[in-house]
Amino acid sequence: IGICHGFTTEHFLKNVPTIKTVYAVDHYPSCVDWDGTRLTEERQEESKRRCAERLSSYDSVQFVYDTSTNFAKTIEDESLDFVFVDGDHSYEATLADIRNYWPKVKKGGLFSGHDINLNTVDQAVKEFFKDIPDVKIRVVENNAWFLFK
Repeated sequence: IGICHGFTTEHFLKNVPTIKTVYAVDHYPSCVDWDGTRLTEERQEESKRRCAERLSSYDSVQFVYDTSTNFAKTIEDESLDFVFVDGDHSYEATLADIRNYWPKVKKGGLFSGHDINLNTVDQAVKEFFKDIPDVKIRVVENNAWFLFK
């Protein structure tokens, strides 16, 4: 969720050869990013183009140019092996992505994301998982976080 230029998606594809399908979900909205960067329509179109170019050699990528909320409605519960949340970094949007996609991950599957160093992301992750038994959130380099369902 949130592919921007596709660097992280490409990393997964290069390093996990068993991946059959990647849903690259991003609707590239014009907005002000978490760090204050203005993402204009033109800038977002350029990011979208670069991402499509970067990932064009991977047959396993299915681009989804829609909101993560809309796309979640099309995915069956417990049908995904892995989710990586790196879209809108606001508390509300991060919490919505977690709420929408946690049910979509199979038992034993990997649920993860990026930018746990941001208070908004950290708060949303902790808020959602606080009452779920046996959940251990792990943080690794580059401010990524993960847990197994």
